[in-house]
Amino acid sequence: MANETERTEVLHGSEKVMSTVSQFLSRANSINSCGDYKAPSLVFKIEEYNKLMNNLKEKGVTLRYVTDITKDNVKYCKIMMEFADEVRHLDGLKANFSVSETEYLASASLSQQQQQQQPTEQVQQVINSNVKNIVEQQKYVFQSFWNKVTLAE
Repeated sequence: MANETERTEVLHGSEKVMSTVSQFLSRANSINSCGDYKAPSLVFKIEEYNKLMNNLKEKGVTLRYVTDITKDNVKYCKIMMEFADEVRHLDGLKANFSVSETEYLASASLSQQQQQQQPTEQVQQVINSNVKNIVEQQKYVFQSFWNKVTLAE
């Protein structure tokens, strides 16, 4: 991606979204992610996302993950702890994004999106950017959340 022109895209449709997520993950060595309370269950209920998590683990990608741990998602958060280097809790988190060394990927709030969809449907829209200033800003946002959270254990 370093040779590509800087760009920000909004992608629609589960196939484009899955392809973009897969490419994002394949290019990363380190990922910082935030997900609202619906995100952990979505990751492990949808087979394609589950496969991507296994690929990350096999590749040895460093993953730090922040979510709102609730009684409804705690079992999925425990599974996430097997994949992530560290999982932390932030009460009321309403953000869904990941940032790698060179890219930013985000979706709408899953809790709002899931009111219109079945909880096992894939995300239908994402924003993907490799614009350096946007990536740096999102790294700062993640770090701000990370510094305010509680360890998942």
